[in-house]
Amino acid sequence: MEGPAFVPGANGSRNGTLTLRSGHCGPPTCANGGLVAGWLAQRLQGPVEVTLRRPIPLEQPVTVEHLGEAVMIRLGNEILALAQPTTPPEAPPPAPSWADTLEAFGLRTPPDSHPFPTCFVCGPARDPGDGLRILPGPLSNGRGVAAPWIPDESTAGSNGLVRPEILWASLDCPGGFAALQGSRPRPIVLGRIAAQIRLGLRPGDPCIVHGWRINSEGRKHEVGTALYSVEGEAWGVARAVWVEV
Repeated sequence: MEGPAFVPGANGSRNGTLTLRSGHCGPPTCANGGLVAGWLAQRLQGPVEVTLRRPIPLEQPVTVEHLGEAVMIRLGNEILALAQPTTPPEAPPPAPSWADTLEAFGLRTPPDSHPFPTCFVCGPARDPGDGLRILPGPLSNGRGVAAPWIPDESTAGSNGLVRPEILWASLDCPGGFAALQGSRPRPIVLGRIAAQIRLGLRPGDPCIVHGWRINSEGRKHEVGTALYSVEGEAWGVARAVWVEV
């Protein structure tokens, strides 16, 4: 599970070009927003907010450019994504129990009803080691959605730890499921995400991914997500806005 390919500019510049591979998709023709946001966030310090303004194409180099404390992805003169420092997200609620998480997983969206079955994060059509296969279902207490996740060796970086962009990606799609909880599955995409992660998670460590709805207005839904160990220790927390297509 290779990460996005970055080619730095002349003389080791922080600017350069980035290519998202076809396997990094959310919707079939564009990149997964959480993965892109996590890749950009690594280039800044502390909690980061990423706004996804336009779909990011696959298998096509796009420009990465630093501007003051911000970093952007653009195609020609059009800005596709913008990352900048932000305040930390609110503390997450207590983690669902492992038993409740497994129960929610049993109620996950059937593969033939999934709007984006090949999504890098939540696609049921992806094979283990090819996608994250984080498949949320509704919690029986009505407090959002949850999914079990055990990151495999393909998620590790050179230091043996789960890569930062993978941690960000895990905080992405559960928010979309939380936004539409209780309604029919339909296409919805990430518009903005602010997250803070903690490094140190290792492949093979069982995790709980939790998503909950904060507010909805028309086609826009504000959600929270968190990644926990089975003991309830938070590895990451995010607040995001999702938009129905």
